[in-house]
Amino acid sequence: MSPRRIALPALLALVAACQSAPRALTDADRATIRSLEDSFAMLAAKGSFTALVDLYYTDDAILLAPNAPAAVGHAAIEAALRMFPPIASFSLKSHDIEGEGDLAVSYGSYALSMKVPGAPGPVNDEGKSLVVYKRQPSGGWKAWRDIFNSSLPPMGSGGKP
Repeated sequence: MSPRRIALPALLALVAACQSAPRALTDADRATIRSLEDSFAMLAAKGSFTALVDLYYTDDAILLAPNAPAAVGHAAIEAALRMFPPIASFSLKSHDIEGEGDLAVSYGSYALSMKVPGAPGPVNDEGKSLVVYKRQPSGGWKAWRDIFNSSLPPMGSGGKP
């Protein structure tokens, strides 16, 4: 066997062995993401959508809200959030946060109470969400892709989805 035939596989094996595995998601990463979600809920309840979008979303983020086109980028996401009636209360809960490297996925749920003009009282909603986070150069996290939808049957459906 020629030295070239031996050298190339040996070189490839050496290069493969030197590749580092993707960085595992740590408990500190999960805590940072949960804190970010808490800030989202607080800022949404205050109607502070400019601050919310700047803090929470990457510049190229996409929000997939129900019954609306995809909102791409900060300006579109802020406009989409402003379409909702004023929020009386809002909470988010992560049930599972997993990932590796520079991506993490959070599966969660939300509870929301809105002050809908003309409604006799608050309108409540609860639902689920799936958010993909990207690690930022600073080491922090921001939402890159965000989708949520209600778990309640559509209004006027008689309780049947």
